[in-house]
Amino acid sequence: MYKAIVFILMLLTDLAYSQDVVTSSNGSNYLIKQQLNETDVKKLESLEDLEKEAMDLISVVDKSYEEVSKLKEEIDSQKDKKSREKLLKKSVKIEKKAVRKHVEALKTISEVYVNKYDFYKKDLSKFFNLDSNERTIEAKVLEKKAHNCFEIADLNVQKVYYTVNPNELFTIFTDAYKQEQLGLLYQEKIYALFLNWDISTDESIDKRIEAIISNKPDEQNQTIGSNNIKDSINLTTVVVYDTIKVEQIIDNIVYKVQIAASTTPLNIDKLKKIYPENDQIQYELDNGWYKYSVGYYSYYAEAQNFKTRIGVPGAFIVAYKNGKRVPLSELTNHYTYSKSN
Repeated sequence: MYKAIVFILMLLTDLAYSQDVVTSSNGSNYLIKQQLNETDVKKLESLEDLEKEAMDLISVVDKSYEEVSKLKEEIDSQKDKKSREKLLKKSVKIEKKAVRKHVEALKTISEVYVNKYDFYKKDLSKFFNLDSNERTIEAKVLEKKAHNCFEIADLNVQKVYYTVNPNELFTIFTDAYKQEQLGLLYQEKIYALFLNWDISTDESIDKRIEAIISNKPDEQNQTIGSNNIKDSINLTTVVVYDTIKVEQIIDNIVYKVQIAASTTPLNIDKLKKIYPENDQIQYELDNGWYKYSVGYYSYYAEAQNFKTRIGVPGAFIVAYKNGKRVPLSELTNHYTYSKSN
């Protein structure tokens, strides 16, 4: 008989929600194309072709997730130790490959949406020069919202320079996707204002915006990946048999240095002048506060040294466990919370 089987479960709740973010309706795209010239229509359609290719890749990945889910059921029902080990290794290999492909697809979609944003922004500029009234003022507010969404997405994507773990990359790009999709919807709202789209179309955009913000997908909207992902990628099972360890997953703890906080967005370029290090500034919106931080360290001592080196008055170390901000006091017994190397 083999010893007790240990299951280590890694819950990725945010990723479950990220699978339900919605895409723009074909109706809105059609209405936008109606007022474009032939050259611009081709440019927009080329971006849509790239998006479709990425979505097709995700459909292929979904089949891999389904296979992993079936293998998991076989592992649970298999009594023979060697058979379980063989099935587990196979499932881990398939899932790793699937996640990498999923990240590749999400990265492509992110690049497409950045280009779409720039394209829409350039096209919308012609409307802002027509007049200056309440409609224009409302449009400028929406434009600012769209800009903020893409700025947040860009800051998220910058984290890839510090990240090699496929699951972390998956989280980063799905978070960016959500923000970028929201930004494009705000731009659609601007088109609806200037082109006098009917009320039902405008309400449909509002509904999709609310769906993204609340993480509750509208039943009429498309999803980026099927619900089968929730049965596999969101619940990674790692099994340890006796001394045979297939894979080890430990708490993902990261330390950063918070350099500023404000109830309104701050100018990133000005913040870069606060400290001498050539690092990326990241920020998050937490309970109405925009919190800006730098650095990305696995050990507290590294973050402490970095904080001392940059010399920013009032700066302090913050910790994230599995992507969520946690008090340092909760990590005092963790091996990474140590001032010694």
